[in-house]
Amino acid sequence: METRTEKREEWFPIRVAYGSERSVAQRLSESGHACWIPACPAAADRPTAWVRSLLFVRPAGDGSLPQPTPTLPFAYLRDRSTDSPARIDGSAMRQAMETFADRQSLEELLAAALRRESARKQ
Repeated sequence: METRTEKREEWFPIRVAYGSERSVAQRLSESGHACWIPACPAAADRPTAWVRSLLFVRPAGDGSLPQPTPTLPFAYLRDRSTDSPARIDGSAMRQAMETFADRQSLEELLAAALRRESARKQ
């Protein structure tokens, strides 16, 4: 019987200052952490295209979690039952990313369809 020790992928939601999502994500990425801002990549130039003050971080390769500092302020969303940082399983996180991307794509398609319909009526 083969035993496999596989490290479970987990993501952690963090709250950041309003409007600093990209800069915090960039700094965390530079230190080896994977980050995801719930946003539509095609609409990155529109400030309303992402969920404000929220991003998700995956620990660096060594498993270490980033720690907030005065120059990198953020707060982990807490699991109320354990009072520890909330954790999201990797497969659930991938599903959330796909769902968010699909929802954004659908919204863009609907908006384009409404514009075409409006132009046709004029």
